[in-house]
Amino acid sequence: MSRTLDALQRAEAETKRNEPKFLDSEPSASKVFEEAPDSECLTIELQPGPSVEEKYQKLRGALFGRSNTERIKTLLVVASNHGEGATTTATFLASVLAKANGSRVLLVDANLRTPSPLSLSWHQLDRGSQGFTELVLGKALLNAVVRQASSMGSNLSVITSGGAVPSPSYIFDGHSIDAVLEALVQRYDYVILDGAPVKDFSDSCFLSSRVDGTVIVVEAGKTRLETVRGTKSQLERYGAKVLGTVFNKKPNYIPGFLERFL
Repeated sequence: MSRTLDALQRAEAETKRNEPKFLDSEPSASKVFEEAPDSECLTIELQPGPSVEEKYQKLRGALFGRSNTERIKTLLVVASNHGEGATTTATFLASVLAKANGSRVLLVDANLRTPSPLSLSWHQLDRGSQGFTELVLGKALLNAVVRQASSMGSNLSVITSGGAVPSPSYIFDGHSIDAVLEALVQRYDYVILDGAPVKDFSDSCFLSSRVDGTVIVVEAGKTRLETVRGTKSQLERYGAKVLGTVFNKKPNYIPGFLERFL
């Protein structure tokens, strides 16, 4: 009996050590900017083909063009399910924004459930590295988690997902995330966040109510219409401003050299 009790006590102590701990005071916009050592560059290959890049330029114009009466600075990109292309859409959109008029763009991996391959590979190389999780929890300063995308010069920066937490949704439902987003828009012209799938997790629903707009990525031939409608309704119940959908992986039966004449 005593051995069982000892085992339970050790397990409880281990659980408490691994729980995320907040600072005595919540992060504020000013605290996020406190001095910290500059972080390393992150190598990202962002070279879509000309036809693909043109489609993202059209998306950029639709979302951020001068015709829009409300300026979008923080944008959340989500999908109903994992693998529909939200990460690709967020990454390519951030790359074309960074090329436009020298805009300062920040790409954030806010998917703490199934982080992007970029986040996974980076944290495997540097297991002590910090990311968006630590920034929102107040465990890291902005300069410590922001990395430059070396292929895009100084215009595009990246924040990887950071460490895993047991229940990420609460991170996006509090004053801390508001302070972090406020700090980010002070430094960058655009902040693009890659969110967790909406169908299985509530994380993106909480986060969507705190950004200027949300875009839903839909995989052609796979995502059912009722699923997209359910995702849109679920986001809007949390207060999200859904700007529209991106139709991804659409089959193209017209050769590229003919398409440009249509």
